[in-house]
Amino acid sequence: MPHCSLRHAVRRLRRDRAITTIALAVLALGIGANTALFSVVDAVLLKPLPYPAADRLVAVRIYDPEFRERYPSLPVNAAHVETWRQRCGSCEGLAAIDSTRMTLTGSGESEELDAARVTAGFFEILGIVPIAGRPFSAEEDRAGADRVAVIGYGLWQRKFGGDPSIVGRSVTLDGTPVTIVGVLPAAAPIPGPQQLGDLVRLPRTIDVFRPAAFSANELRSSGDLDYGVIARLRPGTRPAAASAEFDALEPAVAKQTGDDGRKRTLVLPLQALVVRNARAPLLVLLSATAALLLIVCVNLANLLLARHAGRRRDAAVRTALGADRGTLILESLVESLMLALAGGAIGSIVAVALTRVIAAAAPPALPLLTPLGFDARVLVFSMLTTIAAGLLVGTLPAFRLAAVDPGDTLKAGSYTATEGRRGGRTRRVLVGAQAAIGVALLVATGLLVASFFRLLHVERGFETDGVLAVDVSLPASQYADVAAQVRFLDAAMARVKVLPGVSTVAVTSRLPLRGESMVNLLSYPNDTRAAPARPLANYRYVSPNYFAAMGTPLLRGRTFRDTDRGRQVVILSARAAETLWPGQDPIGRFVQTGGYLGALTEVIGVAADSRAVDLARNDVLFAYLPYWLRGPFMTSATLVVRTAVSPASLATSVRRATIEIDPSVAVPRVETMEDVVGAAVADRRFELSLMTAFGAAAAVLAALGVFGVVTHSVARRGREMGIRVALGATPADIRRLVFEEGLKPVAVGVAVGLAVSVALGRAMASLLFDVRPTDPAVMTAASAVVLLATLVACVAPARRAATAGLRTGS
Repeated sequence: MPHCSLRHAVRRLRRDRAITTIALAVLALGIGANTALFSVVDAVLLKPLPYPAADRLVAVRIYDPEFRERYPSLPVNAAHVETWRQRCGSCEGLAAIDSTRMTLTGSGESEELDAARVTAGFFEILGIVPIAGRPFSAEEDRAGADRVAVIGYGLWQRKFGGDPSIVGRSVTLDGTPVTIVGVLPAAAPIPGPQQLGDLVRLPRTIDVFRPAAFSANELRSSGDLDYGVIARLRPGTRPAAASAEFDALEPAVAKQTGDDGRKRTLVLPLQALVVRNARAPLLVLLSATAALLLIVCVNLANLLLARHAGRRRDAAVRTALGADRGTLILESLVESLMLALAGGAIGSIVAVALTRVIAAAAPPALPLLTPLGFDARVLVFSMLTTIAAGLLVGTLPAFRLAAVDPGDTLKAGSYTATEGRRGGRTRRVLVGAQAAIGVALLVATGLLVASFFRLLHVERGFETDGVLAVDVSLPASQYADVAAQVRFLDAAMARVKVLPGVSTVAVTSRLPLRGESMVNLLSYPNDTRAAPARPLANYRYVSPNYFAAMGTPLLRGRTFRDTDRGRQVVILSARAAETLWPGQDPIGRFVQTGGYLGALTEVIGVAADSRAVDLARNDVLFAYLPYWLRGPFMTSATLVVRTAVSPASLATSVRRATIEIDPSVAVPRVETMEDVVGAAVADRRFELSLMTAFGAAAAVLAALGVFGVVTHSVARRGREMGIRVALGATPADIRRLVFEEGLKPVAVGVAVGLAVSVALGRAMASLLFDVRPTDPAVMTAASAVVLLATLVACVAPARRAATAGLRTGS
């Protein structure tokens, strides 16, 4: 019997090749998209992190109870790291990492590298074994003994050609000779951007690692909260117990640094922290692909219902001759399962292609520590999805076919009466279901589109048109004092300024949209409030032309002048000035930059607020100091070049002019401000691109479903149309009848879909910017798209019905 069912299924699928081809195509799309998205969700959210005993890995952060509303958690300083390493009994191991940038010289053109300082044991805790050489020893993690480096696989290949004898070679980093002691494997799973918590700014790829080797000053500092900490707990130790132990060590840290001892500790599972920002958008995308597959299945079920209507007479004859209804159901289900399995096989090819596209387009913040691929889990998911799709597609048509009444069906005229009432009603319900799912998916897409559009067009407080950003990195050994740094930056601005097409040149310590930096207290003299009650500001060191180059208006006062050299002056953002002196003129007043011990600094100007940290945030305070007050440790800066021509066309000449001043200075990155904005919204663009594709596919599939149902209805009711024409109906009446048949179930589905989208929008609220989850414009647009697609789908069947009716009725 199974063999007969298979033969019959193959014969029917080959006979209806057009329908089979369409079904295979849409199933391959739906199953492939679901499999690809599941592979991403599995790699990011479901699989353990790619470290030994990953369930015992935790991230350790601190918080100040009085600051917690503004900063729920913070990185730690060197004193915390050293105390915890020595005295944590709950830990099998503990290590810290802090990102930095280093300039590589002596190996061709100078190159600024993404780098990190790590404590000894960092690689061992994560189970990362160098493919050549070794990790750092404890003896090398001491000041004076730290002239060693471990390099990444990418740098090894790019700069040293994969030289197998690289271990033991000396290279120059920031003007200091260091010995390479190890090379990491390709795609070593080092945590990346935002994956160890806010304010731990790790790049996507780290080229070189150096020992942290804390100095005596670092170990005494109560500030410098820069380090992300990873610990491996002893077996059986719970994070809460480790947190209590860290809290008990806080007085020892406070005694060492002179802090107030109020800090408390958060011990968080490393996996939860790494994936926290990716969970919501990935689950939304996976839900969207599931909805798309559901539309595919409903569409195909409708298609099979229409096709099975032509088999009713055959089924009735077989039933009358003694065929078992179970046999009919089995044959129909085998057919749909074979269709689904073939579609799933093709879908696996689609999934591989989509996975590669997703991996290539994934934004830096997506924590792909595990490479995307197809393992047993993904294959099982794909198989289960395929079987589920086959059952969803075939169950209803199979039972409807088996339920045929031989007596009624074999009577003359019974096909029209029986199939018309039952089959037509069922297919209209399915069309309505497609419309409901399609509207919900389009509303979700529309909310993301509206959110993205408003984010891109929000008032930024700075301009991007015609602006080029040029990063420069000064070797620390040659530019150890501020005067040398300022001389180079002055020379660079002078040389770039005379290039054809350049209007204005300025310098900043941190370009807009590259995150927070140098966050510190900002207060007025004799402020008696406790430190947690005082505002925090982002400090930027800029040249006098910075505001003109960035297009940031000065609302009051003036910008810096060369005559200000030697003076302590500052320009505040409007929100910062209003926070310190509500409703008062701040010009001529003084602030203490950096809190109690900060310098007394005169306010000479107020600049417009800007979204220079994140386009979605306008609550950040800024204090702009002249670049000649920068600290000696600030060996990198960015030239801001406003141009009268295309900024990209000046990239090469600006880079060349900068390097000609000093070839040891690296220019790691030259990009337009439009590119900077694009990188800042890469996460949202990634989500939007996928959702837009799914939404468009849903609209097309819904239209195809309507087209199929209406076309089948017109063919089935051809005799009825002729009678209507004979009784006086006009072609317009016939067309109206067809449009009504297509629009009625869709209209009901749209209403249901809008109700579902209300709940869906609320679930997506955290992903939206300046858009209500129930935005009426988005809901109206989504409904209009589905209704318009329905109208378009009805045009051809309506014309055919009117023409056929005239022929039949004449």
